[in-house]
Amino acid sequence: MPRVQDSTNRDKIRKHAEEEFKRVDNLYFSAWLKHVCDSTILKKELRIADIRLMEPLIKGPTSMDYLWNVYHTTILKKEISIAHIRLMEPLIKGPTEKPSITMSTARTVIGIIGNVISFGLFFSPAPTFYKIIKKKDVEEFKPDPYLATLLNCAFWVFYGLPFVHPNSLLVVTINGVGLLFEVVYLALFFTYATNKGRKKVLYWLLAEAVFFGVIIGVTLGLRHGTHDRSLVVGIVCDIFNILMYISPLTIMAQVIRTKSVKYMPFWLSLANFLNGVCWTSYALLHPFDLYVLISNSIGSVSGLVQLILFAYYYFFGVKDDSTTENDASKPTENASKPTDISPV
Repeated sequence: MPRVQDSTNRDKIRKHAEEEFKRVDNLYFSAWLKHVCDSTILKKELRIADIRLMEPLIKGPTSMDYLWNVYHTTILKKEISIAHIRLMEPLIKGPTEKPSITMSTARTVIGIIGNVISFGLFFSPAPTFYKIIKKKDVEEFKPDPYLATLLNCAFWVFYGLPFVHPNSLLVVTINGVGLLFEVVYLALFFTYATNKGRKKVLYWLLAEAVFFGVIIGVTLGLRHGTHDRSLVVGIVCDIFNILMYISPLTIMAQVIRTKSVKYMPFWLSLANFLNGVCWTSYALLHPFDLYVLISNSIGSVSGLVQLILFAYYYFFGVKDDSTTENDASKPTENASKPTDISPV
């Protein structure tokens, strides 16, 4: 009878463990076991030979099969009492370790720095619109960059919401600010534009609203869980971000063709580079954010190439100080266009 009872108990334990193992990520096993093995209480209760049985779990990739074998092997059962086995319950129930406060703080600080830089980039078109208000005419300025940035910011705000991608408050805050900036810019453009320009703005806003609504509907209606929702919205956000980051390629081509940096604004290129580096670093820290990483790492490289190109042609290119007033205004206008920036 004892053997039958022991067999029944073993089957119950095995069934319970198998159910729990399905819910636990392997990556947390080794972390918990290392904590257990370093514990003073456990070292007092378990012999060195018992701890060595767990070394493969600590040193190498965790295997559920190995964990099960260690947990239920006859040798282990003879040497470790039920009390010892209970010490392993946190391992079965799930992860217990939390991200370090230091890493979380570092991520927040970097995110705040990224917010400050992005705010400066969003504010950069202000001088252009000051001229528009002063002249009461949009002249040759086009609404395209502001329309593109408006949609980009809207998607990043949606991406950062808790039910799409949790732990993205700083992404929401800066893109919310950017969204407000673009609404103001477009309102000013609409006020001083011709009827043709106003129609263009309205048509594009309507198209963007429809597109944005479709993405929201697909994300919330057909995708369940933050992982699937992040995938859909993250891909869309990355496409827009990458397009905005590589938009200065036209100016870079002009610099190479003319061998002059007259039309490449240095401070905007530097801000773009620092912005990309900040958000890339933010994405790499826990919790890891793949979609913020992809576009901003590309942005970092793009910004670095711009700075290298600027440095080369600044020292070895054509020196042209005889720019007309009209030409001198062009870098400022280009610098003011948010097609040259990507906030997140």
